[in-house]
Amino acid sequence: MAYRVYSKASVGAVGIIVETAKDALVKAAEFAEDGVDVVVKDFAGRVIDLDALAERAANE
Repeated sequence: MAYRVYSKASVGAVGIIVETAKDALVKAAEFAEDGVDVVVKDFAGRVIDLDALAERAANE
């Protein structure tokens, strides 16, 4: 399943598309290191909690 990972800064948002939950977790961690808010969504537009994403990644 593909995911969209967004970093939300005060001046806007940057989004990328990744193929797996593991990739989404890695990118979310990179964005978080920059001190910005991170939002992960599936392609249906549902926001995915990072804990739930970690569980999905463990099952991939």
